[in-house]
Amino acid sequence: MTRTARSFWALVAIAALAMGTLSKAVVATPGPATGIAVALSATLLAVSLALAARILVRTERHPREPQPPDDRADNTTDATGSTRSIPG
Repeated sequence: MTRTARSFWALVAIAALAMGTLSKAVVATPGPATGIAVALSATLLAVSLALAARILVRTERHPREPQPPDDRADNTTDATGSTRSIPG
């Protein structure tokens, strides 16, 4: 498993745990500790989901369009930048 895949799945697991914590905190008795728990778990959930989505988008990108063939295949550029033909 690559480092990117491990990071993605770790962030998904963190998001799931934060969602569970947020669910419990929302139905808890109102108070300062509950407010802090809601704020922290919601922040952790948002950050972990955003980072996981960023990894997913970055790794699932479509490959670039293939470059058109170079029609100057019989020419080469030397160190000075001038083009010369290759006999052939």
